[in-house]
Amino acid sequence: MLVPSDIVVTTLNHAEQVKMLVPQYDHKVHVIGATVEPSALIHIARLNAEAGVTFICLGKSGGEWMANRVEEAGIHLNQANTVGLNGADKELVVSILEQSDQIYASSAVFPAVKQMLPDKVELYPMHLEKSSENLLKEITREQ
Repeated sequence: MLVPSDIVVTTLNHAEQVKMLVPQYDHKVHVIGATVEPSALIHIARLNAEAGVTFICLGKSGGEWMANRVEEAGIHLNQANTVGLNGADKELVVSILEQSDQIYASSAVFPAVKQMLPDKVELYPMHLEKSSENLLKEITREQ
């Protein structure tokens, strides 16, 4: 149960879901964004263009977000897949991962995926966007 002093913060990928959950509490939902670490983009850019690369997060939209950041950086992967670990056909997910040459996993799923395929998986390192850092600092000052 939320109380008037509670702060609601979520990521861009989950903003609509959270907004649907909290309207009865009359709380503003603060949305923060993340960006990929440049070192990861450099590593991905060095992969063979024909390599099968999979981006995996809790949900498929998270994997898509990860792949889109790579594409926006001007890195084109001919065989990129996106999958979500939760709510998906587990056998299909495992099949996609096994067929991949390289897997980039969000921190939310990294331990589970690393346990399945330790030689193929790398952490997809992200950090808060500067504007999100500033927003969080501002929110904490207001409290």
